[in-house]
Amino acid sequence: MPRKRVFQNRAFIGFIIEGHYADLLDQLARREGISKSELCRRVIIDWLEGEARVKYGLQLAAPPVVEKAGTAKLAPLTEKRLEDLKRALEEVAPVIERTARLLPQKMEWARSLIAMRNELLRLKEGGGWVKVRGDLVPAEQHYRTWMALHEGDIRMLEGMLEEWKRARAKFFKRVYYPWVGGRTGGLRKEVPADVMLEFDDRITVLLRKIDGVEPLANELERLLRPERFRSRGRVGR
Repeated sequence: MPRKRVFQNRAFIGFIIEGHYADLLDQLARREGISKSELCRRVIIDWLEGEARVKYGLQLAAPPVVEKAGTAKLAPLTEKRLEDLKRALEEVAPVIERTARLLPQKMEWARSLIAMRNELLRLKEGGGWVKVRGDLVPAEQHYRTWMALHEGDIRMLEGMLEEWKRARAKFFKRVYYPWVGGRTGGLRKEVPADVMLEFDDRITVLLRKIDGVEPLANELERLLRPERFRSRGRVGR
């Protein structure tokens, strides 16, 4: 079987697409086992070399190409490190993608939920009675009743936050830093160009998702664990 070829003289093209089409591209790319960028590249090339060539009479000059180096010629240690990085990437990517999708949807609900919990906790600690649907009930009893209904929701938010933090830490420790390295460069400089471009694309996508999630995740942690941030503030004074 002939090896795939990698084109030289690449160009970057950016465009905006409706959200539902972007979601569909994500699904199809996962099914194909390639990145969304690679899927779009293939579709555009197929159209240019097929329908567009016939419709517009395009004369496409064949660009210079280089043979794909692949991973077969990698040094054994480099190949092992690349496999380790790939496994870590496959572990963390679903968590980062899921959090990036779900957390923005849940933040308004989380803010309201935790604000209610904090208010009921304040009333409970103050003792006395509260009015619930026209009846006066002990504040402590009302707090316990409310927590019985919503404790699972709060634990779900805490679990999402912990899963996110573990995935984020693993991404930087086992994927990003080994890939880019320090001053001398990391694994990125030891692999063929086609492998470098593939992993660059996947890692860049996850970095953008992390940047988008980070402010919300930090806010959720402050909501769930305000005592940690109060203690940090005291130490800093």
